[in-house]
Amino acid sequence: MKSVGIDIGSYCVKVMEISSSSKGFQLVHFYTHELTMKANTDTHFEVIEFIRGLSTKYDLNQTQFVVGIRQDKVAVRQKTFPFIERNKIARTLPLELEDEIPFSIENAVFDFKLQNITPPTAEVLAFAVKKEEVARIVQVMKECNIQADIVSNEGSAFANLIEKWNEPIVPRLAVTSTNVVLDEITQIASKKVTLILNMGHSHTLVSIFDAGKLISVRTILWGGKYIGEAIAKKYNLPLSDAHKELESKGFILTKKQELSPESKAFSDIISRGVRDFIRDLQISILEIKSEHGCEIGKIEITGGMSLVQGMAPYLTQNLEVPCNRMNVLDSYGQIYFEKNDLNDVRCAISLGLAIEGIKKPRNPATNFLKDEFAVRDTRLQEFWGSWAATLQVMFSVFVLLFVWSMLRVDFSDVLNADVGAKLKVAARDALGLSGKTSGQVNIAKALKNNKVTVSDFKSAEIYYQMNSAIEILKKLSDTLPSKVSAQIDIVRFQVLDQALVVEGYVQNAQQREQVFESLKPLALNETVQRNPGSLPAFGTKVPFSFSMNVDRGIKKVGK
Repeated sequence: MKSVGIDIGSYCVKVMEISSSSKGFQLVHFYTHELTMKANTDTHFEVIEFIRGLSTKYDLNQTQFVVGIRQDKVAVRQKTFPFIERNKIARTLPLELEDEIPFSIENAVFDFKLQNITPPTAEVLAFAVKKEEVARIVQVMKECNIQADIVSNEGSAFANLIEKWNEPIVPRLAVTSTNVVLDEITQIASKKVTLILNMGHSHTLVSIFDAGKLISVRTILWGGKYIGEAIAKKYNLPLSDAHKELESKGFILTKKQELSPESKAFSDIISRGVRDFIRDLQISILEIKSEHGCEIGKIEITGGMSLVQGMAPYLTQNLEVPCNRMNVLDSYGQIYFEKNDLNDVRCAISLGLAIEGIKKPRNPATNFLKDEFAVRDTRLQEFWGSWAATLQVMFSVFVLLFVWSMLRVDFSDVLNADVGAKLKVAARDALGLSGKTSGQVNIAKALKNNKVTVSDFKSAEIYYQMNSAIEILKKLSDTLPSKVSAQIDIVRFQVLDQALVVEGYVQNAQQREQVFESLKPLALNETVQRNPGSLPAFGTKVPFSFSMNVDRGIKKVGK
């Protein structure tokens, strides 16, 4: 089975193909397409053209297509339910989130990730998205000639890179954490969590993990495009060239170094942009600490901006939390495309989306294709469209056969009764019975009394043994010339005792003589008589009429 994750970004479209089997899965292909970076340019048709071209490489019936919604379009809440059944949670979720999401529940689609089960309660991470956003994604896929099987979100997809998604949620007796520490001032126990930043072009995805499980996800509307715009403005470059310079040569000075003024100016442009991001991130960290009662143990970064030299040390200095770059592809062994830094930082979301497509029902994917967006199996409809006429004819024939079989039974009963009555009348007349003596018992008694007569009839059948007319016809057929030498049409064949009369047509007089000569071995004493022509003319054909005596084998035998 193949699963294709499609991550449509504002700078680049990323598509990851994985192939799964009972032994695991492989990373087969990774496709990227950088979009045109021109002012006032709509990249919608560029995206459609690229994805439509890729779709021709796959059997659409044997491939799962998974597409993600930007996380800033999705509301995320952590909830606890007093039951653990997934269907109950799904039914209750809209009511629980009604007062917590910034849009009406009638205009929203909901789903959730099961985090922990502590019977009889369950902790979930709930997601809600507007129906308009789901409809937009579905429409984009239709324009790409693809029917999306799963519409997920960036947070759930990214969590697949960290969580043990192929294992079921195991119920636990009590909430425990191995990352609990004491705050130096308050001496209150708090857990340490990990922040992973996917630093993209237009926004940064902030995922919070506790003991390898996603507990929250946020979006900071900051990305590489703001630094790219500053570089383009500073050096009067096209926006696309500015982003390439940032991607290939970008760096931040973390300490005073002897560099040229141009290098320092280039570093200052990037660092000023990153400081804006750090301010927003610090606010998010405070909110995370307050909401979850935790401390940030470490930070990992990925995404296009993580390639900027000195980014991790710069974040470590300003946030006072250890920060390192995350190597996404190092966790996977079977990779069949080029493994480099650029592919590593770009593939995270698309890889997570592709994994959503191979999840098992015990730990299902987050999917917003519900209610009116639910994927319907069109195979039956396609089958009916192809075979409707044939099936209708077969059904009509079946109905006719059924009706005929019922009528046949009725006809048989009527005929049986009719034949029985006629046989009774015939037996009565043949035996000369009438009135009360014509009953069935009397008929049987009369037949028994005439058994001797019946025996005489059987003896008469074998009194003479003679060749039948059919046997004479067979001998005549064997005697006449073959079809190759003469074309003969027999119109009269008459056998009376030993006399045989044969009349018919041949093609010419020569063939008539052949027939005449061929009949002599069949006749007694080889005597064949020519009869006057009694047949009418028939086109160009020549009539004939012969008579003879044949051996019928008549002889008397004893009893």
